[in-house]
Amino acid sequence: RSVVNHDVLIGGYDGMNRLDISKYDGYDFVLTCSEYISEYYRQNAKNTYALEFGFDPSVNFSLINSEKKYPISFNGSIFPNVHSNRFDLLSYLATSVPMVISSDFENDIEYSLFSKRTLKAVVHGNKRYFQSYLLKKHNIGAKYGLEMYQFLHDSKITINAHGEHINFAANVRL
Repeated sequence: RSVVNHDVLIGGYDGMNRLDISKYDGYDFVLTCSEYISEYYRQNAKNTYALEFGFDPSVNFSLINSEKKYPISFNGSIFPNVHSNRFDLLSYLATSVPMVISSDFENDIEYSLFSKRTLKAVVHGNKRYFQSYLLKKHNIGAKYGLEMYQFLHDSKITINAHGEHINFAANVRL
């Protein structure tokens, strides 16, 4: 018996403990990173599956063994309302140590020091603006799959910090 009335399954992923069923209206199922989150969707009559942590050791054979080129690195998202502590930690580290960030972190920060927005931030002393600007300067862009593993492999130290609204380890880097 089919659980859907159409030929294509549509799924979503909740890895941030959103616990908001309305975000998944129209989805046939929700993948999660824990049974705790999946239980919420089950209670709200949504098909759900928790992906257990795991790592395929054959990935190691695809990585290029080279000298560590990143003294300290971070790979992951930096969402302001979810990762404020992470944002502050990375901002501090970026001013203290040679750090490289691989993230989809994007905002409307302009690199031009002479833009109207930059001058306005300077006049008003917007600390978050300067922190964002600094993080973007250290960011080499998001990496996924084998590229992400190679980035982590090429790092002497990799920082992992969970969002403050997460009660358990929930990222795919683990």
